[in-house]
Amino acid sequence: MQILNYPVSSEVKKAFEELDVKVEAAYKRGFDGMASLDPELLFQWTGRMVYGMLYYEMLYERDRLSKAR
Repeated sequence: MQILNYPVSSEVKKAFEELDVKVEAAYKRGFDGMASLDPELLFQWTGRMVYGMLYYEMLYERDRLSKAR
């Protein structure tokens, strides 16, 4: 498993870590735990993953285009 690292401020990194703790705790409680999470927290958690994927897609495309030259 590869961990995605992407540029964020220290404030955002701390917020991501706090969000991970909340989601992990809910996950450990199973379906009921995940179902009890605030929908906004789930949105933020999944949004972080989308941000990471977009970031890496842009890096991939940049590298692909620079190799074509």
